[in-house]
Amino acid sequence: MLRRSARSQDTKTAPVVVLSVAVSDQVMSWSLSSPREAGVRITGQRPQEVRRLAERETIMAMAVTLDWLLERFPAPNVLKIDVEGAKHKVLRGAQKLPATNRPNLLFHQSPGGTDILGAHDYRMFDLEVVGNERAPLQLPAFNTLAAAYLAFVVVL
Repeated sequence: MLRRSARSQDTKTAPVVVLSVAVSDQVMSWSLSSPREAGVRITGQRPQEVRRLAERETIMAMAVTLDWLLERFPAPNVLKIDVEGAKHKVLRGAQKLPATNRPNLLFHQSPGGTDILGAHDYRMFDLEVVGNERAPLQLPAFNTLAAAYLAFVVVL
């Protein structure tokens, strides 16, 4: 689906590059296990008794860090992290990115890695809360925006 979306983008949108890599806290080769649809088993005479079988397949992939990607691609303005509870590993591999480029981050609830965000002056907000009700969070909400905090100093 990502590749199809990237092919259909028009010239008015930011370019999308799809990379077949995993993102973690170190550059390495990685073995992934994913479901693969194997076929259909008919368990009875009625249509509701048709069941799909799934088997697992192992795929070798490269894992890279966000900092590794930053050395090779332009820095993002917004970064969506959806890694099923491994956000802390992704953020541990991003020491330069939040310190220098400071993209806004979107992720789901999972406390791991929030210490890294705090060390780079990021504030977390609940995306479900709108307007003046939105306040910085200590722990991430289900849908969290982590925004780089900028202090403005007025010199008189």
